[in-house]
Amino acid sequence: MSPHLTLRQLLASVPLFTDLDNDILAAIEKISNRRTLNKGALLFAEGDIAESMYVLIEGRLRCFSSADTGKEFVFYVAQAGSSFGEMALIDEEPRALSIDAAEDCQLLSISKNTFLELLEKNPLLNKNLLRNMIRTNRYLAEMVKSLALKDVYGRMRLLLESLAIEANGHRYIEEALSQQAIADRVGSSREMIAKLMRELVFGNYIRIENRRIVLLQKLPEHF
Repeated sequence: MSPHLTLRQLLASVPLFTDLDNDILAAIEKISNRRTLNKGALLFAEGDIAESMYVLIEGRLRCFSSADTGKEFVFYVAQAGSSFGEMALIDEEPRALSIDAAEDCQLLSISKNTFLELLEKNPLLNKNLLRNMIRTNRYLAEMVKSLALKDVYGRMRLLLESLAIEANGHRYIEEALSQQAIADRVGSSREMIAKLMRELVFGNYIRIENRRIVLLQKLPEHF
């Protein structure tokens, strides 16, 4: 959580809680349980029974699915201010994804019964939940389209461009992404990503600086 934000202000910035009045935010803050998740620890696994929903206060969480072979696909990495796990509380189905800590995290958890009571009493919360579900469906539809229609480089380019931020005249990716982390997020092998990264470095499109990727110019459409 940003040192400039109170917990109440962070909750107000969470899309699920957008436009809720201060009394409701205060109630959510009061009924939430704070917990710590150390880097690498599993919050819940695909197939688990859902008992709570969560708000990420500090750190980053990986939302992924894995095969028996150990291969993983990372759907997204949640940042502070994200809520997750609420959909499984509604349809009472097992968790569809696994979530672990990409770094040390602080979270708020709200139990299933408490969250359902909140929904019954707050129509605006229901509206926000529906909006979140639609947003998630659109995100997943775009991901499926990318996997089906783009090659590995196209998916990698899309990922790098989406993560890049601009500061002091430079575009860079704040998150320290390993080649394996990129491979897991675009559905490829580490070897293929290593080859593509070498090509981008050789072409002076990117450079690796302090384990971070700096984008020196617009990435080419194709390789």
